[in-house]
Amino acid sequence: MGTIKQIIYVDDDKDMLSLIKAVLEQDSNLNVKTFLSPIQALAEIQTSPPDMIILDYQIPEMRGTEIMGKIQQMNLDIPITFFTAQSAPDEIEKIKALGATKVIIKPIDINQLHTQLLGF
Repeated sequence: MGTIKQIIYVDDDKDMLSLIKAVLEQDSNLNVKTFLSPIQALAEIQTSPPDMIILDYQIPEMRGTEIMGKIQQMNLDIPITFFTAQSAPDEIEKIKALGATKVIIKPIDINQLHTQLLGF
């Protein structure tokens, strides 16, 4: 995986979007673009592919796995991380089998976010 600079994060929770953006942009050179709408996020990904994508698993408008499928159809080689409250091992394996790079279980430990997501 190359250097991560641009991240697109899609979630239906505004507070979560703000918090994760603030944490990831603090003390790093990351630029995090946040989207409540999967449709808008997909349009952005297609026109300006990021270095990493973070998807919430449960989004009312479109499931995270559906969004990932649409990204995969674009033939973009972008690591995709899921944030999910689903902690059942079989559910996590299913998400990974569909192509997710990582699955991070909610509640997210903000102090561990950089390490879990980027390895530093």
